[in-house]
Amino acid sequence: QFLSEFENDIMKSNLRVLPDMKFTRLYNAVIAGYISSTEKTDGIELAKTLLTHMIEKHTSNPQHIARPNTTTFVKVMTALARGEDNAQQLGMLLGEMDKINNQGKLLKAE
Repeated sequence: QFLSEFENDIMKSNLRVLPDMKFTRLYNAVIAGYISSTEKTDGIELAKTLLTHMIEKHTSNPQHIARPNTTTFVKVMTALARGEDNAQQLGMLLGEMDKINNQGKLLKAE
């Protein structure tokens, strides 16, 4: 909830805000928190939901602060790989990452 409000405030502000690594690191930290949750299944679902949100926002508006990088994808994909029967989801995320990368819009990890 807080991240959503923060995002809306930043994007509505009069400041010229461009996507940069500080925002990506913030989203990645939230994803890492979800993944390390004691409720693993719920945490992974929340992490996937946030990654999907980042992809959709950045695809529709390249100036949006929610810009995934390779670390964002790797965190979620690694969590999925530790589970069972996630091959299709992993394939879809890999395809999405490849598509964003081919468009030159994927930030590389620091």
